[in-house]
Amino acid sequence: MRSARADVLVHRTYGKVDRRCDTAHRPGGQEQPDWLAPLAVATQLAGEVQALADNLVEDYVEHCRMHGFSWTDIGAALGVTRQAVP
Repeated sequence: MRSARADVLVHRTYGKVDRRCDTAHRPGGQEQPDWLAPLAVATQLAGEVQALADNLVEDYVEHCRMHGFSWTDIGAALGVTRQAVP
């Protein structure tokens, strides 16, 4: 289940896709929008958001390590379990 903050981010992202593709919606007076252009922009924005999320998590992992938390504690907080190595 998404948080309210995530819903706001998703809503804002849809707005960004629309603004970046304002000329792509009806190229050449077509009846249907060109859905490939917004798809490409949405994919680019998704990559940017994922990179920001990865950096955020990495920063907090680093803070946890600096404050003495073990990798086991950090993994548990992230929902990651240690896998056995053969």
